[in-house]
Amino acid sequence: MHHAAQIMGLCVSIAHVGLLAGMYLSVGGAFTDTFVSAILDSSIPFKVLFTAVVVFEVSIAAAYIFLSRPHLSLPWACIAGLCLFATLGSWITVASSHSGTQWHFNGAAVFVVASGAYTAFLIARARRYMLLYISLLATDISCAGAFTALLLNEYWHASAVLEWLTFLLQGITLVIYYYETPIAGVEAHAENDDAAAEAARPLLPVVAAHHGGRH
Repeated sequence: MHHAAQIMGLCVSIAHVGLLAGMYLSVGGAFTDTFVSAILDSSIPFKVLFTAVVVFEVSIAAAYIFLSRPHLSLPWACIAGLCLFATLGSWITVASSHSGTQWHFNGAAVFVVASGAYTAFLIARARRYMLLYISLLATDISCAGAFTALLLNEYWHASAVLEWLTFLLQGITLVIYYYETPIAGVEAHAENDDAAAEAARPLLPVVAAHHGGRH
């Protein structure tokens, strides 16, 4: 059974992939040398929509990380919260600064690291396919590192493709994760509530019959 947070996470991550894939194809796909940052500068609708996606993704990830059982210890909870806030703060920096500026570059670097870190907290809650998630996250981080190296060496086309791939892989990882993973503990509590309700129901006719017999 899929729960509300899981359904929301799946919908938002699909929107993440669909929005990026649609824009990537519209600017030339694998033949493009247009960066995501350039689209953020030139398209206000894309900037607004993708910012909304990021905000929802962070909010849903926070629900998964802090509501899942067993709960995180205080030090790990503080680290997770820092990663989530850093993701939001760095994305605001990216969205509000122009590509090519130092603020934009630094914001993008923090965003990749922080979002990768909170994704690792999510992966730690996975019930299965752990190796798949770790492989996807490692590939995503590798793409981000290769993008940075190629960009600094002015390989514009290759770095542009890798930037799109980095963002797409992040979304694809979340799509698979939310499809497969409910918030840990929610299902168990729902099953316990159902079992308690079922256990109570047979007693009701007995009580009614007992009182009826006394009349």
